[in-house]
Amino acid sequence: MKASTRDITWLAALAALMLATRGELLGGLVPVQLHDASWAAFLLAGAVLRKPVYLVLLGTLALGLDYTALCAGSADLAGCLKPSYPTLMVSWGLLWFAGRLLRTDRWDFASTSRNALLTLSAITAAYVMTSGGFYLWSGFYETWSFAQFWDMSAPFFLVALGSTAGYIALGLLAQQVTGSSVGGRRQLAS
Repeated sequence: MKASTRDITWLAALAALMLATRGELLGGLVPVQLHDASWAAFLLAGAVLRKPVYLVLLGTLALGLDYTALCAGSADLAGCLKPSYPTLMVSWGLLWFAGRLLRTDRWDFASTSRNALLTLSAITAAYVMTSGGFYLWSGFYETWSFAQFWDMSAPFFLVALGSTAGYIALGLLAQQVTGSSVGGRRQLAS
C-alpha cells in the first residue's frame, strides 16, 4: 500500500484524538475529560482518508484501547462489553461510509447543508444502533419498551450529537486550512 505524507499525518492525528478522548486510558496525562471522539475519527477517516484500510486501522486501535482499558479494570467499560459490542463496530463502518459521502471539495450552501444533514443523520443512526444494541442485548434490561429505551438514552444523545458534530466540524476546518484535499497527495513510500 502506498501511503502519502498527508494520509499518515491525518491517521496520526485521528489516532491521537482517539487516544486522548477514549476512556480513561491516559489517566492524568489529559488534564480535562473530553467526550469520546472515536465516532468523529471514523467519519473523518471516511471523508479525508477514504481507503478502507484506514477504517480497519482505526477499528483495531479502538478495539485495542477498549481491551487495554478492560484489562486495567475499567468498570465503565466492563458493563459495555456485552453481546451488543458488535453494534458499536458496525456503527464505525456506518460512520466511515457516511464520511465517504461527504463533499469536502465544495463549500457552497447546498453542499454544506447536505454535509450537515448527512453528518447529523449518521451520528443519529450510530447512536440508535449502539444504544439500541446495548439496550436489547446487554442483559441489563428484563423488559423492553420504546419508552424505557428513550428514557435511558435521551439524556446522552444530545451530548453525543453535539460533541461528535463539533469534532467533525473542527476536522473539516483543519482539512480546509491545511489544504489537504483527497486529490493532491505526495507519495511517502512506494
